[in-house]
Amino acid sequence: MLDKSLPGLFNSGGADVGPHDFHRFRYFGQLAAYPGPRITPKGIFAFVGGCAWILDHTVEACSRLHQGHISFKTAAGQGRAFSYGVVKEMEMETHQHQHEQPIDGNVEVQKSRLDRHGYLFGQKITHSLSPYLHQIIYDHLGLKWSQIRLDSADMSQFLQLVQHPSFYGASVTMPNKVAILSHLDEMTDECRDVGACNTLFLRERNGRRILCGTNTDVIGIRDSFQYNISNPSSTFHNRPALVIGGGGAARSAIYALRKWMKVTDIYLVNRDKTEVDAMIKDCSSRGYGTGLRHVATVEEAHAVEGPGAIVACVPDFEPHTSEEIVARQVTEILLDKAHKGAMLEMCYNPTPFTRLGALAEQKGWQVVLGTEALIWQGLEQDKYWTGLGVGDLPVVKVQKAIEEKVAQRSQSRL
Repeated sequence: MLDKSLPGLFNSGGADVGPHDFHRFRYFGQLAAYPGPRITPKGIFAFVGGCAWILDHTVEACSRLHQGHISFKTAAGQGRAFSYGVVKEMEMETHQHQHEQPIDGNVEVQKSRLDRHGYLFGQKITHSLSPYLHQIIYDHLGLKWSQIRLDSADMSQFLQLVQHPSFYGASVTMPNKVAILSHLDEMTDECRDVGACNTLFLRERNGRRILCGTNTDVIGIRDSFQYNISNPSSTFHNRPALVIGGGGAARSAIYALRKWMKVTDIYLVNRDKTEVDAMIKDCSSRGYGTGLRHVATVEEAHAVEGPGAIVACVPDFEPHTSEEIVARQVTEILLDKAHKGAMLEMCYNPTPFTRLGALAEQKGWQVVLGTEALIWQGLEQDKYWTGLGVGDLPVVKVQKAIEEKVAQRSQSRL
C-alpha cells in the first residue's frame, strides 16, 4: 500500500497523488509545521491546483520534485507547482471537466434546450458551484436537466416561473430563504424549525402540484461530520460544541449540532453581541436553543471546557475592529484547549483554504472543508428532485469534480 504521508511520498521515489491525499497541508499563505517526526519544514510550499502542501523541505527534495521523480496530478486547470524562489514552475498533467454549463442570460433559451429545468434563485450567485454540482449528477444519470441561475429577489417573477410544466425544483439562497416561506404549501420539519428554506421541490395534492420547502443546509453540516470523522464518539459526542458567526448558517449549525450530534453546551462566538442575542432568542423560540452560551471574553474562554466540534460560519478575513479581534482571540483560546476535535469551515468562496482553517490545523484540529457541506446538501437536494436515494447518486464523482473545480479556482487566484 502506498504510504501517502509526506515522508512516505519522498521516500517512495514517485507517486500519483491528489489534493485529498494532503488533507493537513491544504492551506496556502500559512507557514504551518508538519507534526511528523521525520519532517523538518523549511517553509517551502508547493502550490498544486491551488492547494499549498508543505513538503519535506530540503532543496534536494524540491529538486527531485522538479525533476519529476514525484508526479502530482490534478484534474484542475493550470497545473503548476512552485515555491518561494526554490522550486521552479512545473507543468502538470491536467484536464478539465466538460460538465459546467455556460451562463446564458436568456432563461427561455436555456429552458428550450432541456427536458426539465430548475433554478438557483438568489443574488450574487455568479460564482456559485450549485449548477455545476447538479450538472455532474444529471449528466451521470443521463438526464437532460440543468439548474439555471436566476439572479433575482423578485418573488412574484419566480413564482410565475415555477408554474412551468418542466420545472422540477430550485435551490434558494440569500436573500430569498426566509421570504419564500409564506409561499410554500408544505415544509419539512427542518425547514420549519430553522425558519429558512434552501430547497424547493414539488409534490402532488388532490391532482395539482404544490410547492414544498426543506432545508438541506442542516443535512450538509451533519453529513460533513458523519462522513469525515472516523470516531465521533471520542471526537465530539458528550462535549461542548462551538459555532462561530451569527447568520443563517450559524442557525443551521446550531440545529444540526443539537438534533444529531450529541453535544452538550453550544458556545457562540461572534463580533456582534446583538446578533448573538437575537440568535439565542430565535433558536429558543423554535425549540433548539437549549444550552446556548455566548463566550464573549478571553476570560470566559479560558474558564470553559474545550469543544469537540466547531462550525465556522464567517467569511475569510483578518480581524481589524476591536470586536473582531476579541472574537478571534476567544476562538484561538478555544482551539488551544487540550482536546482536539474537528472543525467544519463553512466558508468556501472564493476558496475553502481559509485563515481560520489554517489556524485550526496548526493547533492540531481536523479541518473539514466547506465544500463538503456544499456537496452533501446538494446530494440531499437531488434526492428530492430525482426521487433517488443519495446512495444511488454519483457521490464520489461529485466529490472529485468539486475538489477539482475548487483547486482550479484557487490556482487562478495565485
